[in-house]
Amino acid sequence: MVIRNLGLVMVERVRPAISPRRFLASSPIAQFALLLIIWFVGCKISEGTGIPVPGPVLGLVITLVLLATGVLDLSCIDDAAGWLISEMLLFFVPAVIALVVHPELIGLLGIKVLAVIVISTVLVMIVTSLVIEYATKMIVREVVGEEEEEDSLTQAEDIYIALRTQLLDAGYEYGYGWRNGK
Repeated sequence: MVIRNLGLVMVERVRPAISPRRFLASSPIAQFALLLIIWFVGCKISEGTGIPVPGPVLGLVITLVLLATGVLDLSCIDDAAGWLISEMLLFFVPAVIALVVHPELIGLLGIKVLAVIVISTVLVMIVTSLVIEYATKMIVREVVGEEEEEDSLTQAEDIYIALRTQLLDAGYEYGYGWRNGK
């Protein structure tokens, strides 16, 4: 607390408990509000000037300029932006609008498209699981050998260790640095 004497009157200056930047960095709701304000300003600039650029795009440009000049710190919008990106599917309205504009997608054509999506997804999952199972069996044969022995706990542990070692070696060879905390 700083007290200044300005002649006859004593003025007490109170410092804020938390700075605005620190407040923004610690409050996702305030970050979201800041992003909404920037979006709103972009929309108003687009409407007011008649620029043929959508307001949200201008808001992105304003945000980029503020970040590039250092007026706005990344920590001031990081949490809210991360949440918006992680929940982007909820905000992806064009898919719904496409159904309204193209009602034929709801009928037979839509069923065909849905069938192709479901069948291709299932096929990819099946092929992936078969490839993983085949590769695992090859590695098990390499570790245990061709003879058919009873699966014991030690053999399972050996197989696990071999698989883990090969995965770590593969990651190390390709420069991922998984070994020894590198």
